[in-house]
Amino acid sequence: MEALVGLAAALALAVVGLPRLLAPRSDAPAPGGVETSSPSPTAAPTPTDVPLAHAQKWFLTFDYPAAWKLDDQNVLSVADPNPGLRFTSSGGNLELLGRSVGFLGTGSARDICQGDQVTVDCTTQWTLPESSVEVRFWAASGAHWDGLSAIDGYPLDGYTSTTVDGLPATFTKTTGSISNAALLGHPTEVVPGADEVLSWVLPTQRELAGVYTIDAAIRGPNTVELEAQVRAMIASLRWEPAAYRLPTDPAALDAAQAAAITSGLSSLRSKLNAPILTEFYPHFFDCFPSKTGVSVPATITHSQQAPLTQPLPVICTTAIKPNSMQGWTLSLTQTWAAGPDYPAGYCTNVYQLNLDGTLAQFDQSWPDYLKHIYYPHQGSTGPG
Repeated sequence: MEALVGLAAALALAVVGLPRLLAPRSDAPAPGGVETSSPSPTAAPTPTDVPLAHAQKWFLTFDYPAAWKLDDQNVLSVADPNPGLRFTSSGGNLELLGRSVGFLGTGSARDICQGDQVTVDCTTQWTLPESSVEVRFWAASGAHWDGLSAIDGYPLDGYTSTTVDGLPATFTKTTGSISNAALLGHPTEVVPGADEVLSWVLPTQRELAGVYTIDAAIRGPNTVELEAQVRAMIASLRWEPAAYRLPTDPAALDAAQAAAITSGLSSLRSKLNAPILTEFYPHFFDCFPSKTGVSVPATITHSQQAPLTQPLPVICTTAIKPNSMQGWTLSLTQTWAAGPDYPAGYCTNVYQLNLDGTLAQFDQSWPDYLKHIYYPHQGSTGPG
């Protein structure tokens, strides 16, 4: 992946991350992060007579009962918040599998990490006295459900779609265990003594393949009161720096969309942002128009993977839509008519863009994933 994007570590799925080969795929992603009713009726706010403290930690801000203890694990680097989640530890897989960045509550918890500099695996050791709550903040750079899943409208089994700070999230409430369904390499986790566990999964705009999971383990008998306090803390949670938002004014939205197309195409054509792309198939992106609804005929000599043994006439089109992560989904499509020895076809490269049009993630689509991987007359594959 480092060769493909020139930006991220090999295991960390960062700014221009691991290609996802999806086919067929619509140019218009299904909306993600739709607010649904909570499966629990106990979503009352924290009582007003409970003194609150305020925290700004782990690129988040939130309010919580002042009687709770906040325990920062000091493992998440804040030196370079963009792009992605970066750990101060040198453990190789921490960036991918993640670990706890902090704990909060009246119980206690700590991470136990095993491994070497190549593979590190962390699990949490929980201690819940009677009438206590402990909240774990976990950050990971790779997940089964993430910002791309939210954009594409993919559900997370066992979770309910919701929003946190206006961005897509998922929620589940379980009895005494954490499913960890969103995380890579983490099976169901039993929390000794817990009567219930509330879990949220929050994708991050800084890295669409990265997530935060917030797990609140509660031991009664006062579970209703403690759950209300946890839910109030989540309701107060905001991203820091603040999450960017798409304009609501139609004229401003149109202007931002046009600017995003220009910025996205400029990035794709730039050797600074995509050296392998532009050096291996120079001018591949030149045919795509900077406006939607325009078709540009061109003759190409390279596909996205390799040179073509014969020139191929194509039609290039550009499409862009807002997505649920408050960014843009840019779709660049090349179609070709049937030739003497090949059928008609198309290939769509899908780029998730940040609000300002900078690249966030790369996808690629074909009409039939197993049968039409290649362009007509595509030669041997090149780098990446």
